[in-house]
This record gives sequence, C-alpha cells and structure tokens, in this order.
Amino acid sequence: MINAIRKYVNKLNGAINSLSIIAMVICVSSATLNTAMRYLLNHPLRWSEEVCVISLVWVVYCSLPLLEEHREHLNMTAIYNLFPEKFKSFVDLICKLTIVIIALYIAKISLDIMLRNYDLKINTQVLDLPYWTIYLVILISFVLIAMTSILALFPETKLENEGNSTIEEQGADTK
Repeated sequence: MINAIRKYVNKLNGAINSLSIIAMVICVSSATLNTAMRYLLNHPLRWSEEVCVISLVWVVYCSLPLLEEHREHLNMTAIYNLFPEKFKSFVDLICKLTIVIIALYIAKISLDIMLRNYDLKINTQVLDLPYWTIYLVILISFVLIAMTSILALFPETKLENEGNSTIEEQGADTK
C-alpha cells in the first residue's frame, strides 16, 4: 500500500518538475522576446514582465517538492554530524514531522488565499488571469512536500506480488 502511494507521489513530483521546466522556458522565452521587441523594434511587450514573474513563482514552488524528495534542501550538516548515530534518527523524525506540520499549515493558508481571491474575483492587471490560479502552485507544492515527508517516515520496501506469482515461482518455493 505504501509503495503504491510512493509510486503515485513520485509521478506527481515528476509531473510538477516538468511543469517547472516548462515555466522556466516560458520565462526565458518571454524575456528574450520582450528584449528583442524593446531594443530592435522600440515596442516592448506589455504582458512579458507579468508572464516572467508568474513563471518564476511557478519555477520556485514547483522545485520545492523535488528538493524535499531528494533531501537537498537547506541542512545544518555540521551540527547534525556532531550527534551520535542513535540521536540522529530521532532528529530525523522530529525534522520530518516538523516539515509535515509546516507544509500542511502553508497549504491551508494558500487554500484560504486562493478561495478569497476566487470569491473576490481578483485578476492580474495585464493578462487578466485569476490570481487563484497562480496561487494554486503553492497549495500543490506544499501538499506534495507533506506527502513526501510522510512517506519518508516509512522505509522503502520491495514490491511484492500478492497472489500474482506464476506456477514456476510457486513450484520453486516448495522445493
């Protein structure tokens, strides 16, 4: 069961990482196009800066679950390495639980902000995009961070064939 959830969360993390790459390409492309339009044709694009800002927000928040999955976020390894091995596992547990609590809290706040922006129908100035769609990435990211941290509490196990073994494998088990 845990392995199935882990596999699903890994696919979601891969999808959000791909979304981060797409957002970065959009940001660089719109900035390059705006620069060309401004200096070559003396006619800058009004929407380019807004697209860049939104894309960069999505790049940052889409990267966070991947950092958590690979445990490449900010660490204090100098202090951590001073702890005895038995105490390190306790510190790891406390850190993972703290990350889950904070991530769920931030997800709750982002949901509240999204709902408020949806109710008030607040849109961006140039592109007229609903703000709740921009804040959606914060909710998704921190829910994935919480799920990744919860799964890190359980050791990874090999997938077992529950009743799906072949006749040859059953015969080999009885020998």
